[in-house]
Amino acid sequence: MKKYLGALSAGLTSILMFVFLSIPCLTLNVANNTTTNNYSGWQILSGVNESSSTLFSNLDSYGLLKTFTIILLVIGCLLAVLAIIMLLQNTKIIKVKFNFNFINVLLQILFCVSVIVIMIAMSNLNSDLGTTITQTIKTYYTIGMGTIFNLIVGVIATVLSILGMQKVKKGRK
Repeated sequence: MKKYLGALSAGLTSILMFVFLSIPCLTLNVANNTTTNNYSGWQILSGVNESSSTLFSNLDSYGLLKTFTIILLVIGCLLAVLAIIMLLQNTKIIKVKFNFNFINVLLQILFCVSVIVIMIAMSNLNSDLGTTITQTIKTYYTIGMGTIFNLIVGVIATVLSILGMQKVKKGRK
């Protein structure tokens, strides 16, 4: 069972990343009107919202946010392919002597780093708004649950991948 931890963590991280990009990843709060606008990861990537034609048009941190969201998508796709390869290797359908667990741990760590950089970019969106706008309108961005869930799943999957990387004892002493 321990040899399947790496494949399980890679597969679940990949699937849950796509799910968590579909729920609100970023929230725009307007305190004067007490309204909130929630943006999913896909809306962040496209840069448009249903109510307005452009989103984040004048924010400098948006480029960093969008870049690392794309990197997160690429890592998620690589983890899905790696999960399939690791399952095929563990069930002895394909015979490869290469240990894919190291690549899995490396991708999981890159996944966590990407989510942390995304959180930093989301935090910097508030400083890009400027002090005059935020004081008069009381507008600020907060990190949404989709981003937080991605970080939690990434950290748990990294720990599981490291545990799955340890050698499994075969036979008796």
